[in-house]
Amino acid sequence: MASITTITPGNTHLVMKDLVFGKFINVFNNFATGQLSPAAYRDEVAKYSLIFVYLFIGKFVTTYIWTVLISITAIRTTKQLRIDFIRQILRQEISYFNKSSSSISGQITTNGNLISIGISEKFGTTIQAISIFVTAFIVAFAVQ
Repeated sequence: MASITTITPGNTHLVMKDLVFGKFINVFNNFATGQLSPAAYRDEVAKYSLIFVYLFIGKFVTTYIWTVLISITAIRTTKQLRIDFIRQILRQEISYFNKSSSSISGQITTNGNLISIGISEKFGTTIQAISIFVTAFIVAFAVQ
């Protein structure tokens, strides 16, 4: 679910916005050349303005959902890794604790935070960037 909602905002915002904006510019050109009456021009502008609002609402909702879901995934993964780390530390010989210069709690916190940030921020952004790249190529070849 998180991956699907991660892919959607990029596609909705960048690719669909460009397609709608191109049609919106055509409305301006048609009005400037006299192909549209003022009433038809207002109707078309209102229609495309609403489409932009709907695209924004869709992007907002899906971005919120993927942010929450990826954050939950990062928290759960970090929790499980911390538990496994503690289990592995407790299996060590006593001499391991005598030689260690850094605190174990510091290691757990630092590593857990790095993993959490990596999953919650970088993973979602990477999936979104790849989906935008692929979708942009598909739309470019389909429209032209």
